[in-house]
Amino acid sequence: MKKIFSLLAMMLAVVQFSFADDVITKDVNRLPEAARTFIGTYFPECQLQHIKIDKEGMSTNYEVNFVNGVEVDFDGKGNWTDVDTKKSGSPVPAAIVPGFVTAYMQTNNFTTETIQKIEHDRSGYEVDLSSGISLKFTNSGKFKRADD
Repeated sequence: MKKIFSLLAMMLAVVQFSFADDVITKDVNRLPEAARTFIGTYFPECQLQHIKIDKEGMSTNYEVNFVNGVEVDFDGKGNWTDVDTKKSGSPVPAAIVPGFVTAYMQTNNFTTETIQKIEHDRSGYEVDLSSGISLKFTNSGKFKRADD
């Protein structure tokens, strides 16, 4: 019985320490310069709800939430990794969508669809369309697959 309580206490301590580095703020100056520039360029009219700063080990990630439901995630250098506009009902700004995604959508008759979410990581890009279809591409622009 003592082992179970000791194990539970240790797990609770680990959980507490894992959340200890998270910071919630409204101070835009806590974001890297690149993230502030991105927000000022693509979401100048959006009112900030809060910023979550997540420090995991040696890396820092930023989650910016706006009152209208738009969420933008940034890496430690301020590069966007995820732009989600689904809750706001507005499309992702066209200027951040790579040309190969736009070309694929035009070529394959997705012209009435809007992009509601775009993610970028080491493996490539994923875009979620207003119809619920998800398109995946490599970083070089090669189409990988579509999911619905």
